[in-house]
Amino acid sequence: KTSIFLFLVIICYCNIMAHIDDDSWSNLTEQEKLENIDTLQTDIQKEKYINKLDNDSDKANIYTQFAEQEKSKGNLSKAEKFYQEALEIQENIGEEEEIGRGIFRLGYILLLQNKLIEAIEMFSKSEAIFKSNNSYTRLSTVYTTMGRAYYEMDDYEEALKKLEKGLDL
Repeated sequence: KTSIFLFLVIICYCNIMAHIDDDSWSNLTEQEKLENIDTLQTDIQKEKYINKLDNDSDKANIYTQFAEQEKSKGNLSKAEKFYQEALEIQENIGEEEEIGRGIFRLGYILLLQNKLIEAIEMFSKSEAIFKSNNSYTRLSTVYTTMGRAYYEMDDYEEALKKLEKGLDL
């Protein structure tokens, strides 16, 4: 039974990869394209997948999903790379809110890697964007996460200021 199951999994995987590699990609619905994301294992497969997308916003979203996958596996440097790719696209599109979210995500992955100064710089940039857009919920998240970064730097006074600021919103 195990070998039959394994055989079926391999057949399904090959069928999915055939869809990704052939010219019928454009015939797939957006939902079918998104369902294929979890099967992509190598960076080359991921790049091929992204290159076949037409919409830049979709590309940024897919890079973000790849980053989330890598983060969940503990591959933080790969996640950082994918977040940077997503952010570059978001900056080209010019949607302020998405840029702020992308910057925040990059800051958070830097925080997880203990790159605290860089993380705080990213959080400060996202803070400015969310302030200008009156995105108070996101701004609150930025402040509390900045508080965590300052706490991990043993700057308890600044950590407390940021945490209080986040709670006051």
